[in-house]
Amino acid sequence: MNEEVRLTSSTDLLKKLRFLLGLKNGYELANLIGVKPNTMSSWKVRDSIPYHRIVELCKRYNIDLNELFFDNYAKNDLTQKYVQIPMLYLHHYWDYYFDLATNNTTVLPLAHFPGEIDFDLIIQVATESESDLSSRLFFTFCKKITPEELISGKTYIIIVKNRGFLYAKLQGMNPASTILELDLGGGKITHVNNCDILELFICKGIYSEE
Repeated sequence: MNEEVRLTSSTDLLKKLRFLLGLKNGYELANLIGVKPNTMSSWKVRDSIPYHRIVELCKRYNIDLNELFFDNYAKNDLTQKYVQIPMLYLHHYWDYYFDLATNNTTVLPLAHFPGEIDFDLIIQVATESESDLSSRLFFTFCKKITPEELISGKTYIIIVKNRGFLYAKLQGMNPASTILELDLGGGKITHVNNCDILELFICKGIYSEE
């Protein structure tokens, strides 16, 4: 029996298109389509999109229409042969932060890996060096864990309430007060309360082009 084809809703389609194009927000997408932001908002409310505009944009930027329009489209059967891992880029941080309630990673770009792997999200990280005023970009292979699984000396990416993303090594923790001491690098130390942690990832490895 063939699997039922699921069409993407207008709201999710525009959100997915924005991520596939690497745009930071809906305002940039509206400019690229050539409409006002409130026009695009009305498309979402009415669940009605002038699809000829979307198709033209997809042709221009070589976006797979099937991948955009269908929720369960398996591009080149990669989903059957490989594990799909969402990739969270720097310019998607705040979109992810404010969408934590739904834990929606379906609109993020995907990387495909053969066989069994021990991570479930790839996060782009930027670090700065005060000595030579340079910055470094790299990707971390992350696995979501709970605060109870924390181990001193390990490196984590922590999403903290009202602070956002922290890339840090755990220096120590006080079980009585639930306070974590984190080394941000460059001699910077910060403290985070367990109750302020929204999501927590252990870094299993990194990839850098440098």
